[in-house]
Amino acid sequence: MSRKLRAALGRVVRKMVPGHKPRRIENHDSLIIDLPGWNAGGDVLSDIRRIDSVSPLDHSLAGPAPLQRDCELECTQLISQLAERGALDAGTHDVLDDLIDTQGPMWHAHVSQEADARRRRGAQLYAVATQHYVEEAHTLSRLRDQEIAAIEVERHATGQLLGQNHPTTTSTGGQPIAAVAGPPSTDLDALLSPSTVDHDSPTAPADQSELAGDTAPRSAPAQQPAEIRASGGRASGWHKPQAAYESLTRHLVYLGAAAAAVVLVAAADMGMIKSTIDRLLGLPPRWSWLIAVGLTVAALNLPLIAGKLYRRSKATGHSTTPIQSVLLVAWFLIGASLLVMRWYAAAILPGQVSFEGQPADPSEAGTDRLVAIVLAAVYVATGALAWAEGYLLTNDAAATRRAAGRSARKLTSKRAESEAKLTRLAQTATAHRQELKTLADAERTAHKAVDGLIEHLKAHARVQAAHHLADPAATGITRLRPSRGRNTAAGA
Repeated sequence: MSRKLRAALGRVVRKMVPGHKPRRIENHDSLIIDLPGWNAGGDVLSDIRRIDSVSPLDHSLAGPAPLQRDCELECTQLISQLAERGALDAGTHDVLDDLIDTQGPMWHAHVSQEADARRRRGAQLYAVATQHYVEEAHTLSRLRDQEIAAIEVERHATGQLLGQNHPTTTSTGGQPIAAVAGPPSTDLDALLSPSTVDHDSPTAPADQSELAGDTAPRSAPAQQPAEIRASGGRASGWHKPQAAYESLTRHLVYLGAAAAAVVLVAAADMGMIKSTIDRLLGLPPRWSWLIAVGLTVAALNLPLIAGKLYRRSKATGHSTTPIQSVLLVAWFLIGASLLVMRWYAAAILPGQVSFEGQPADPSEAGTDRLVAIVLAAVYVATGALAWAEGYLLTNDAAATRRAAGRSARKLTSKRAESEAKLTRLAQTATAHRQELKTLADAERTAHKAVDGLIEHLKAHARVQAAHHLADPAATGITRLRPSRGRNTAAGA
């Protein structure tokens, strides 16, 4: 094509028709994945850390039909304007091909930019989902270790109650607990490159199984719990078969009955102690009640603690005789003091005389001694009952079994919740990984659509040029020969 024709074509491309501003052939948004709200601003990363609330990427790939129609219209207008200006000949399609080719890199660049922006978004979502998965996997691993330890402690305590030598194995005797797989091999910088979304990538998880982990049984911690190490892993003196399978309700009923018996006897003891204080000291009621309650609590707890220590000493072989002796001596001294003061209350108090100067009725001394005998009996009964309850209710193996059972049940519930959450996080991370793969496929499809559109526009321009050259009367062209136009049309 001559230089003059090229210059005329350039002017037409720049100006087209006077007073008409043509649309640029750059409306190519339909060639890339549509992600609603991506450029809305402010919400790009606001919900990233809430994995469950992040909407998946929209991978609906629109066809190039709208852009194709716009470009065909522009080409048709361009050919018509060239024909009207008399600048159309058989070589015009070469210049049109060059013009269309200049649009190709722009379209491809825009496709790559849009795909890269969405790839970064998907990589961020995938990285955050993976981070949450790893954190929850560590939490689940900790819960499993604690659950296994609690079950082992419960089994050990049950063996002690049954008088069995407890094995040192760490088997839970239940269903195997699945192990937590390590975190998927991910790197954010690698995810941002298109190569990482290839289907054949060796580091990309093929499915959810890479995140969910295997189902191999998990072994318990190598170190035994402190409760088992303290007992040396052997049967001790906590033998009580009925407590090995005692329900919590039955245990509470037994505790309630024992507490009721102790409270009744202690109430009688407190009444006797208060009468003695009132007889000797004559204090105000508030202070007499305070002293009576304090002495009753001491008279109740000293033998109770002594009974517990004796039970533990007998069961474990660790002697606590000095402490028991101190407690019992203190209890005895309190009781002996109350007995002596009540027995000799008449002698301790100032002499009492009648109005005639005669001494007081000697029957009061007999009453004091009778009350002292009752006081001693009630005091001894309270101490004996407290010591017996302390001895009978003290069973470290039974208490450990109940506490470990409660802990194991709570940990089992927490573990189930953690496993469900971990499954959801694994599905979310896998979905984001699959989105990156789908995005790569969509990007390749978009580039192919751009290439196809370029070829289609070239063919369309040639057909339009051939049409105008074959029928010059329709456009007012008179200097071009129709035969040349027909040859061009035939060649196209």
